[in-house]
This record gives sequence, structure tokens and C-alpha cells, in this order.
Amino acid sequence: MVRVTASDKTNTAKSATVTVGGVSATFSVTTLADVTPAGFTLAPVTNAALGATVTSAAVTLSGFDIAVPVSITGGEYSINGGAFTAAAGTVTAAQTVAVKLVASANHSTTTTAQLTVGGVGAGFSVTTLPDSTPDAFSFTTKTGAAINTAYTSDAITVKGIDTTVPVSITGGEYSINGGAFTSAAGTVVVNDTVSVKTTAANGTELTREAVLTIGGVSGTYVITTMDDDSAPVAEFKFPTPYTMSEANSVKVRGTASDEHGITAVKLVVGSTEVDATPKSETNGVKDFSSWTATIPLTANAENEIKVIATDDRNNTTLTANANKVTVRQADVKSAFPDEDLQFETSIDGIVYDEKNNQLIIGDTYTEDLIAINVNSGKRSLFARLADFNIYDMSAMVIEKKSNQLYGRARNSNDRIIFRLSLDDKLDVESFDAPYLKFRQNSPRSLIIDNSNPDNIKLIEAQYSRTWANPLYSFDLNSKNLTLLHDVEDEFLTDADKLFGARGGVFDKANNRYLFATGAQLDELKHAIIAVNPVTAEQRIFSNNEVGTGEAFSTLLPNGDTAFLSGLVINNRVNTLYVMEARSNKLIEVELSTGNRHLIAELNYVAGGERERTNFESMITLDESNNLLYALENFRKAVIAIDIETGEKVILSKEENDF
Repeated sequence: MVRVTASDKTNTAKSATVTVGGVSATFSVTTLADVTPAGFTLAPVTNAALGATVTSAAVTLSGFDIAVPVSITGGEYSINGGAFTAAAGTVTAAQTVAVKLVASANHSTTTTAQLTVGGVGAGFSVTTLPDSTPDAFSFTTKTGAAINTAYTSDAITVKGIDTTVPVSITGGEYSINGGAFTSAAGTVVVNDTVSVKTTAANGTELTREAVLTIGGVSGTYVITTMDDDSAPVAEFKFPTPYTMSEANSVKVRGTASDEHGITAVKLVVGSTEVDATPKSETNGVKDFSSWTATIPLTANAENEIKVIATDDRNNTTLTANANKVTVRQADVKSAFPDEDLQFETSIDGIVYDEKNNQLIIGDTYTEDLIAINVNSGKRSLFARLADFNIYDMSAMVIEKKSNQLYGRARNSNDRIIFRLSLDDKLDVESFDAPYLKFRQNSPRSLIIDNSNPDNIKLIEAQYSRTWANPLYSFDLNSKNLTLLHDVEDEFLTDADKLFGARGGVFDKANNRYLFATGAQLDELKHAIIAVNPVTAEQRIFSNNEVGTGEAFSTLLPNGDTAFLSGLVINNRVNTLYVMEARSNKLIEVELSTGNRHLIAELNYVAGGERERTNFESMITLDESNNLLYALENFRKAVIAIDIETGEKVILSKEENDF
């Protein structure tokens, strides 16, 4: 008997050899083969597409010695990259196996294939992606909404998802489950409720949308404002609400606006209707954003003129609500609007107080400042300067930012500059200006130079018809006086000097002072002079040889000598306006070229003829309405002039017998 101890390894032979009398025999013992593979795993797959065929990563088999059976349920397998099959087979160690299966057709569902190798199994699981696309949702449209009003939609309930999904909005805000409204991106889950809020458009028949997006699905909350049932807004720009005219007609100007097209504007005076002329007409479409009309006036009567506009929705201004002006037709001798507080012998200086919508005029006989209400023409005492030891005021200007009035005058002893608050008439201050006491002619030009907001200056040119005029700067902060231009400078010729300077402005856009000069017969001295604020260098900006267009007048047919009496600048349209006294021409000058255009010849109409007038004082501008106001010294009248049409009316006037 032979005995051999088997190997401690699987599928391994051990033998023993026995020799008897030279004859040998071998006894061999082989251990059992290992048919149980080492454990293995197949990595699961998540977020698989619905119904997709998904293949696992291949695994290498080990831990067994001989071919073992392989089988699968719920899928197919492949050995060493070969064809996939669901049939049973065999594999050997070191071979690779991969599994594939078809993912579920439902979201968030796991499908598993079970692979068994030599009795050792491993599952390959594939889970489909979650449902992040909600069911479609919508909001009920809001119609007839009030303009510029916030509205909130009905709440929708989020359905059709099984995971957290993003939510965002454009054009509004949203609220989740009744919480605070927000426009920031967030998240929602199934069965959350969401409502949307947005503000209706600021106009009729307009649509505003808020778009809510949940998991890539969008719904729009639409708000449409109410139908347009409002009449257009039509109003007068000229004349002002209550004026007088000696003519038998007046040319009015105004504006009209509407959210939609305006088809007609008409003027109604008594039983007469006059169609307005639109600003322009293109392909049959009329632009009534600006309009004009010539209105007949009933003699010696209060002519109430109303403007009626109609839009393309057939909305028409109600007569009772129509904007209106009244023009009194009367003889030029008449007082207007009444005889209260008539001017005395001399009026000088006029400024427009935009903040309070009034004109301030100097009465140099009574030493009073007279306020004229632009809407009514009523005159009232604004301030009695004599109470503050201020006399002979002239050359008034307004510093708009602080609403302060400045002017030239004298006190008991000397020449002064005075300041008066237009908001507090008791806030009055005087600045001594003794340098003027040696001059025999009064200053007629005073300019606010606010090019440096920390250093506002008054620029003053003394007036003389025959002498050249010195130019001074008075700093309102430091109270320092500077001589900018000395007429005694031996290097200056007459061509370089200011003569008869009666009006001046600061042209901020071009950084220069502009003065109206010349009362002499030499027509070339009737000019607009530009002065450099730094060097005081002067040059002719516009006269009958510099610039083209309307000529400045000199000797008139009646023997009078015309002269330039006032300047005002319109920065909005880059234009200078010049009043030429005695010829009574109102001229506009282009600031870019010096070219001149006649706006109007300001004369009264009586008996079909032009009556004598005399505009020797300054003019002032209402820039927002494109109106000028001028003093007519001959009849002590304040005239309103429409820059766009050249039409004039009387705003306020005392009674006279001529």
C-alpha cells in the first residue's frame, strides 16, 4: 500500500514512486479543480435615458481553474468583447465579461440584469433619470388692466416631476406656496404652487409679459391695459392764458399729444371753428405735436379760444375740459388787464422768474420792482427798493440756481450792486461799487457768469454812446472786483472797444461774453461783440459785414437812429435773440455762424396801419415755451412774442391817449 498526502492547492497533482526488484510504479493524487470564481461587481448606472441600451464596464474573472458555466437573466452578456447573448455558456479565468440591458421607459426606475458565473452572481442595475420636466402650465391673461398697476396671477401647481427643478422669471416676480415675491432664481418640487406678479404698462392698449420658467417649461402671464378712451392732451403755448391784441386776428400755437395718432386739432372761438395747421404731414399722416392757427377776433370783446383734439380712436376733447386762452381785442390805448398799479414815467429792465412764472420789471421813477403774473397780466408791487436805500436800478439779471435777482443801482452815497431773493423779498443785500461813481453814464449790461459753480461772477459793461465801455467782473463769493477790459489801454483801437453796450449774455457753450453795441450812425458799430472771459480779447461776432442775413439798421426813414437794445440767449437751440430799438426788429442770430434771421417787426396795428412803438429796454426769455417778453417804452406795455411765429400780444399795459 502506498499513501500520498494531497497538495494543499486546487487542481494540483502529487505522486509517489515505488520500486520493487528494479520494477517501479507511480501513485499520483490530484486535488479537485476550483470552480468557484472570486466575487465580482458590476458598477451601477444612474440617470440613464429612458429606454436606452446600457452596457456595463467589463470585469475580469478570476479565482477558478477550469471553465465554468455562465448565465444571465434580464439582459445579455459578452465575453472578451464578443457578441452579446442571453444563452448560457462557459468562461475561463482571465476572460472579461460585460453586461447590457435596456433601461426602463419610466423615470427614476431601476432595471437589473443578474449575471451568474460558476455559481457566483452579480447584478447590473440601471436607474433612469428623474423627471425634471413639469407638465405644461399656463396663466389666465389679464385684460382691461389699469395702467401702471401691479397684478398677481392665479397660482399654478407644479406637476409631472419627481425631483427638484430650477425656477426663474423675466419681466416680473414669482411666489412659491404663498411666500414672498422675488425675481431671483430658485427651485421647486412637485405639488408646489407658484404665482406671478408684474406691473401693467404705463399706457393704454399695451401688453406686458412676465415669463415663468420651471424645469425648462415656460408659461407667460400677460397683462393688457385698458382700451384708450381718453382724449388727446392739447394745450396752448402761445399766447399765455390772458392777453390783449389791437389786431383783428391772432396767430396761436400749441402742442397736442396722445398715446396713439392724432387725426385733427381745431380751435373754437364763439361759433367759429378753425382747423389747426399741423407741424408737418407725411403720406397723409399729420403731425400735430406742434400746431398753429390764425384766429379771427371779435372787436372790443373777450375772445375765449379753446383747442379741441381728436385721436384715431375717435376720442375727442370735451369742450368743457378744453385748454383755453382769452384774448381781449381792444384799442391800443386801453389799459390791460386793468388800470391797477400803472407804471410811472420810466420803466427799465425786465427779467423772467421761471420758478414763480412771473416777470419782474423796474420802475425807476418809484424805485419799485413790479411783478407781472404771466397767466393773467396782473401787476403787483414786488419790492420797494427805496426801503432798502436802493435807487436808480438797471441791468437786472437772475441767477437761476439760487433764484436771486441782481441789479445795478445806487444808494445814498455810491454806485452799488444789489441782490434780492425772489423767494424772500426781505432778503436784500447791497455791494458797494465805488469804481463807478466817476462815470457819467449808467451801466446797462450785467451778466451772470456761472461757468464755475463755485465762483459765480457778475460781468458789467458801462454804457456810453460815444465812449468806449470798460468791462468789470464782480465775484459774488469773494466780493472782489476785477477790471477785465480797460478803455484807457493805449494798445486798443476803436475797433477793439465796446461802444454803447446795452445788453450782454454769457455763451456757456462757446465760453464767451456777447454784447450788443453801437448807437452811432456808423452801421458797422451796430454789432454783436464776443469777449474772451480769460484774455478779454474782443472780436466782432456778427454785424453787417460778419455773418449773413437780416441787416442791422442805422438811420431810419423817420430820422431816428436804430440801436441794439437787448440780448438773450437760448441754450436749448443754440440761438441768440437781439432786439433792435426804434426799428423794433426782433432778430435771431445763430451762435455757430453769426448769421441773422428776422423773427418779427414789432409794431401795433391800428386802422390797417402800423403804429409807432419803441422797444428800448432789455428782453427776457421763457425758454421752455419759446417765448420772449419785451418792454415797449412808448406806451408802457409788456409784450409777449412767440419766437416760432413772430406773433405778438400785449401781456400788460397802462392806459394812454395815443
